[in-house]
Amino acid sequence: MAGALSEAKAGRSTPRPGSRLTRAGDRLWRFLRHPAVAIVLAALLLGLLLIARIIPQIPGQAVEDPAAAARWLNAERDAWGAWGGLLRALGFFAVATSPLFLTLIASLALVCGVHLAALLANSRLPRQLMAAFNAPAGVSPLPLTTTDGLLQLRLAHPNPPPVTASRLHATLAAAIGPVQERILASPDAATQSENRLLAMAGMRGLMLRPLLPLGALLALGVLWFSAAFGWNVRPPALAPSDSYTAPAHNVTLNYAVPAEGDATLEVAVADESATLPARSGSTRVGGATVQVQEAAPALLLRVETPLLALPGAPENRTAVGLVFPQMGSEQIVLLPDSGTGVRVVKLGATEGDAYLVEVYARDGVQPVQRVELTAAQSLTLPLESGAVALWLEPTVGLNVTVRHAPGAWLLWLALPLMLAGLASLRWKPAFALAQVQPWPVGRAAVTLQTNHRELQEAVANDTVDAG
Repeated sequence: MAGALSEAKAGRSTPRPGSRLTRAGDRLWRFLRHPAVAIVLAALLLGLLLIARIIPQIPGQAVEDPAAAARWLNAERDAWGAWGGLLRALGFFAVATSPLFLTLIASLALVCGVHLAALLANSRLPRQLMAAFNAPAGVSPLPLTTTDGLLQLRLAHPNPPPVTASRLHATLAAAIGPVQERILASPDAATQSENRLLAMAGMRGLMLRPLLPLGALLALGVLWFSAAFGWNVRPPALAPSDSYTAPAHNVTLNYAVPAEGDATLEVAVADESATLPARSGSTRVGGATVQVQEAAPALLLRVETPLLALPGAPENRTAVGLVFPQMGSEQIVLLPDSGTGVRVVKLGATEGDAYLVEVYARDGVQPVQRVELTAAQSLTLPLESGAVALWLEPTVGLNVTVRHAPGAWLLWLALPLMLAGLASLRWKPAFALAQVQPWPVGRAAVTLQTNHRELQEAVANDTVDAG
C-alpha cells in the first residue's frame, strides 16, 4: 500500500450516533438479527408444539368450565406421577393457552419482523447500486445504505488510473463476475476523470429472502389466532349407542349401531351434519375438522324392548354400549324393572377380545349365569316377567375430536413462502462498487465498497504487489 491515502473500514454505511440509548438500540437490533436467535426460538416453539402432540391436552369443553378443568388437570397430574406437578406448572397440559407458548410466539414474531424489515431494506440494494453507479462524478465515496456489513477501502495505488482500473476490473471479475465500467469527467478539471466499476452477483436472492420471515409471520399469526379464537371438543371415548352434545359449540355426536348394517358416527356441527363410518378417519363438517380414532375395546348389549340402563341413568334403553380401557376393567348394566344386573369384565385374551359376562338376579350374591364371550352371541335372561333375549356384540369405542381452527388454511400459503425464502439462501449476494480517481503524482486513488471480504483483501494485496 502506498501514499498517504490508505484507509479500510468495516461497518454500516450510516454513522452510529453517539448516545448510549442509540448504541443500545443498535446492539439490540444486531442481536435480534442474529440467525441463532431465530433458530433457537423456532426450535423451542416447535418443541412445544411437539409436546402438545405427545402429552394429553385439556379438552376444549373442560377449559370453559373451571371446575371441570381443575378436575381434569388434577387427574392428569396424578397420572404422570412425580413429573405431573412440573408438567402442569409449565403449562404442558394446556399448551395453546400457556404463557410460555404465547411468549414464544410474540418473541419469534418480533425477531421475524426485524429480519423482514432488514431484508426488505436490502432488497433495494441492486437499485441503489445502479443509482450510485450512474450518479454524477464528484462524490467519493458514493452513498450506500445496507443493513448488512458494508466494507469500505480507500487507498492510493502506485499505478496511474487507467492501469489501476484495468487491474481492478480483473480482480472484481474473478471474485464476483461480470463488471460494468464507466469513465466520468471530473467537474473540477477537464483533464481529470473518474473510472467507476460495478460488479453484482446473486442479487436474485435479495428479492426472495424477505419471503422467509414473511411466511413465518403468517404462520405465527395463524397459531396465535387459532389459540385465541379456535376451540376443540374431545369427549370421553364413545361407546356404541352413545351420544354426546357440546351446546357451547353446537356440536352433537351419535355413535349409532343399527341391528343390520355397519356402525356409523353421526356428526352435527352448527347447521351441517354428516354420517361417517365408525372407524379411524378425518373429515370437515360445518367448518370444523372431525378426527375419529378407534379407541379401547367395547361391548354392545341389545334387547328388543327398552329394559337396559347404566347405573344412574334416568331411563331405560334398548341398547347400551360399554368401553373397557384396559384388561380387567369392569362394567355393570342394570335391568331396573326386574332387578336383574349384568356384570361384564374384560379378559386378557391372546387373540381377539374376550369378556366374562355374569347375570345376577335381584339380591343375588352368586351369578345365575356365567359366560365367557369371544364373539357375538345371544343370552337368554330368565326374568320374572319372562325370558328375554340379550344380544352381546364385541366392537370398539371411538375417540372423536372436533376442532375449529379459524384461518388454518393460511398455513398452506405460509409454507411455500418460507420454502421460497429458504431456497433463496443458495444465492449468496455479492457486490463491489469501485471508484478510481487521479492521485499525485502519477498514482490513483481507489475507493472500494463491497460486502466481499476476500475481495477487499485481494485489492489491498494487489496494491502492495504493484508497489
